[in-house]
Amino acid sequence: MIKIIMLIAFLSASFSNFRLGFSNKIRINIRPIYLIIIGAYSLLILIMAGKKDGSILGYTLALSTILLLLSDILSRGVRKDGFVVMNGSNPLLLLIKIGDVKDISLEEKKAEVKLRIKARGNYFVESFGKEDRKKLEGFIADFKFPKNKLSE
Repeated sequence: MIKIIMLIAFLSASFSNFRLGFSNKIRINIRPIYLIIIGAYSLLILIMAGKKDGSILGYTLALSTILLLLSDILSRGVRKDGFVVMNGSNPLLLLIKIGDVKDISLEEKKAEVKLRIKARGNYFVESFGKEDRKKLEGFIADFKFPKNKLSE
């Protein structure tokens, strides 16, 4: 019974994340480390499911955790009504509406552009590809944020 409850929880969280990220206009930069983490985690969790449980339900539960990890990584980005960001250690992504943003800035690094958002008393940082800088600047310019620093 507990496995079914966990399965429902993981699938619900995955669905929620994918629903938030479905309408993203700009997606985060998927760094190679994310792919390594997904691959290693998938391999480890499937081996553990096979050794510990070995049932169809056990494998389905393992696959649902992999789906949750994928949804957490692939669904972050910028939507027309706000930003979909990682919410600390919580597996559910957070939609920050435009009206909640107190400060926003872009910072260019070697191979990426970092978007830094202050909202709800916290700072959220997401990394985008350099090719997305113009889109991000255009998105920020379309709205009247209190302080927007487009380049530092």
